Amino acid sequence: MKRWVYPIILALSSAFLGRFLLYGTPNPHVVQFLVYVLVGLSAYAWFVYRLWGGVFIAAHNLVYIFSVWIYSDNRLYLTILIFLAGYSFVAYRLKRRYIQRCLHYEQSMTLMNEQSTEKELLYRQAESVRKALGRKYNRYHELQSIAEALTSLNDVQSVANLVVKRVFQLIGKSDACYLKLLSSETHELELAAVLPNDEDYVQPSNINDQFEHYVLKHQRPLLIEDVKKDFRFSFAGGRLSRVRSVMACPIVPGQSVAGVLLLESSQPDSYGQDDLRLLDILMDLSGVALTNAQLFERTQHLATTDGLTELMLRRPFMEELNEAIYRSEKSGDSFALLMLDVDHFKKYNDTFGHMAGDLILKTLGTIIEESIPENALAARFGGEEFSVIVPNVDHEKVLQLAENLRRNIESKFKEGRGRLKRKVTVSIGVALYPKQGHSDLELIRSADQQLYAAKHAGRNRVCMPS
Repeated sequence: MKRWVYPIILALSSAFLGRFLLYGTPNPHVVQFLVYVLVGLSAYAWFVYRLWGGVFIAAHNLVYIFSVWIYSDNRLYLTILIFLAGYSFVAYRLKRRYIQRCLHYEQSMTLMNEQSTEKELLYRQAESVRKALGRKYNRYHELQSIAEALTSLNDVQSVANLVVKRVFQLIGKSDACYLKLLSSETHELELAAVLPNDEDYVQPSNINDQFEHYVLKHQRPLLIEDVKKDFRFSFAGGRLSRVRSVMACPIVPGQSVAGVLLLESSQPDSYGQDDLRLLDILMDLSGVALTNAQLFERTQHLATTDGLTELMLRRPFMEELNEAIYRSEKSGDSFALLMLDVDHFKKYNDTFGHMAGDLILKTLGTIIEESIPENALAARFGGEEFSVIVPNVDHEKVLQLAENLRRNIESKFKEGRGRLKRKVTVSIGVALYPKQGHSDLELIRSADQQLYAAKHAGRNRVCMPS
């Protein structure tokens, strides 16, 4: 039964009983029926309405039934009245207990919901922490792989390329990444590696030095979330107008800065403090690797280069000579070996001293480097004797090259090259592979014979077998 039907029936029953109490009725069975209806409505009220609604309905019906009992003086109504009063009291107690239990359950459910919400919040926090730890673990794992990769590299350029590539991948969010190293000769930052490797980023005119010079001067990392809001730097048009976020870090392997790595993005707020800390760690690793590579290159340079003339030493030159023979055997191309010796060098030393002799040798090494082709290789073979390997030449070309070299040495010393303005000449012997020899010793012996022939022929000349 719908809730709105209940008050209609209650009102009609009450109206009939009221009319009976006021005017009486010829049929007592109707009154009994209405009394039973009120008893049923009282029982039903405890299920339909709340506690005080059921109390009100029960009290209302008790009053009506009590009035009917007084009016009719019928024991049946008294029994019904007592039954209804007892039933209402029991129903009241049960309803009250039921409501209390419902409130208790409701409070328990509320508490459980709060606990569930709290646990869900804790789970989300734990999941967030887990993801953050996962990202950190992946980054530190990447750092370990970068460190292992850096330890296997011995040259500066390879280290620079690897650092730029891995930083560009690991940090992400960047449009370009630059690595500049401080030159020991010019004491200026020079571009060592860049990504992406296209003309817009590689051209020096498009590379802004403000950030690098700032980091170089202060020797600490730089993070700019939005360059348009940073008063420390000024910006022109072109590519720089697209730069919004910048992150740069110095490479400090020891007490001084060795270089600067810079990341730039066209979006503002691209980088955060976590990115800067990670970049700082990467630069510590890179600084050690760059220092080791520079030391290795310096050691290798000292081991293979003559300290006076800056030309190759004899032992590595012999290795290069064997490599040239091997390449020529495979390709079928010929190459030439030139042996040069300074004429009357002992006389220079005895007359002007060994310091002047060293200056002649140093100047001679510079002239030889300037006079030979780029693919040629020169070495100080021993004392005042020099050797040159010239690949991919025939008889006529190498003879012309040797003659030009001899004339350059003679003329530049006459001009006062290297603060020497005296006559310095050389004798040159030439041997061609494979015509004058198939091994390194045969080629050297043939070139030496031609050198001695030039000496015996009056010096300051080139000799080569026809």
